[in-house]
Amino acid sequence: MGDPTGADLGGSDGAIYYYDWAIDLEITPPIAAGLQGGTADDAIDAMGGAIGLGIRADRQLGGLAEWLDARPITIDDRVTPGAPTIRTGTVTVIVSFSTTDPLN
Repeated sequence: MGDPTGADLGGSDGAIYYYDWAIDLEITPPIAAGLQGGTADDAIDAMGGAIGLGIRADRQLGGLAEWLDARPITIDDRVTPGAPTIRTGTVTVIVSFSTTDPLN
């Protein structure tokens, strides 16, 4: 789910807590991607691009966030004993938001 960084306090008439929350999205392409002439890396890039389009379409999540941003995709191999290696990607999305009540 991700972890928020420590809150920064602000606000002149009351406490406002500012957070940056890092959320890792794991991208695992369908096995069919390799059967259709593409590579797993191509499928991961395409799916990462779709995530980027979604972020750029509404960087404030309809008013729920101050800003959304993403870090570059990291690609790695997931190794499970007795199973084929799976190529995966991870996109870290940073959600910046503020609240007047950190417990709600």
